[in-house]
Amino acid sequence: MTKNDLIASRNAAGSAYAAAAALYLETWVALHALDLAGGNGHVAVSSHVPGFVGIPEVMAHSEFLRDVAQLHNRLVDRAHEKHVAILATIS
Repeated sequence: MTKNDLIASRNAAGSAYAAAAALYLETWVALHALDLAGGNGHVAVSSHVPGFVGIPEVMAHSEFLRDVAQLHNRLVDRAHEKHVAILATIS
């Protein structure tokens, strides 16, 4: 591997990490919202509210993912808002 190959590989991995971190948190929001909706007493998809234990976190990277606070911003609130919107569509 040349130095240029190393730099290119590192840049590709860093970009992929940042994209995967964002996707991971967005998917958590979506699944948490669906879990909440499915566990709602009026919907009763499940006898209990399935879900996560805790809130997900991603690790910052000094170059490729500095602002993890922006990604983590309002995760639970966003999931709750999405859950309410899902419930409004169920007939």
